[in-house]
Amino acid sequence: MAEFLSTDGIAQSIDNILSSAKTEVGLIGPYLAFHPALFLRMKRCLERGVRVTIVYGKSDRQSCCGLADLEGVQLFYRRNIRAKCYYNESQLLVGSMTWHAFEARDHREMGILLDAVADADAFERAKLEARSIISSAVRLRVSDLAEVDHEDAPLHQLGGGTCIRCSEEVPFDPARALCRECHFAWARFEDAKHLENYCHACGAREDTSVGNPVCRRCARVYATSN
Repeated sequence: MAEFLSTDGIAQSIDNILSSAKTEVGLIGPYLAFHPALFLRMKRCLERGVRVTIVYGKSDRQSCCGLADLEGVQLFYRRNIRAKCYYNESQLLVGSMTWHAFEARDHREMGILLDAVADADAFERAKLEARSIISSAVRLRVSDLAEVDHEDAPLHQLGGGTCIRCSEEVPFDPARALCRECHFAWARFEDAKHLENYCHACGAREDTSVGNPVCRRCARVYATSN
């Protein structure tokens, strides 16, 4: 059955998940910053032929250093990631420990470990959610990280956009800058000049409209990139 873990147990379980993986390892977390020990375990997984998938929501140039050593890693970006999850084909851990806090014993962490056999239903649902996150994320090459500033670059550089009314993540398309539900509401009046709330490109709170869906800064960057 599902097992509750505290700090030491979480670190040991993450180690076991990576070291015992036979076909796949997945890490989902908000920050692309790794403790050296965790980085080494991922590298060893790749050397064994294990598929390693990383999904993150925030990065900076310094944290990207060294990722080129993870040859063959599958890297995905998904804005607004808050979940922290580690899994292989037989175990999945959901907990509070971030990638850079691995082996940090002065933190108080909690987590739940699921087994593919003993906790089959919960394990499968958690894996389905992980796959859903991956399928909605943007695939990146490690080399892309040196070129993209996730804090400053418009989301269209990462393949995603923002609904200008509710801020839900949508595909980047200035001609369709509203999500499905907000478009239906807008279509009642079809006022292209009606003020909306967010920039379609960077997601910042800005005065926009269907006729002008990106902020001034992003409009300049978008025009330059096209």
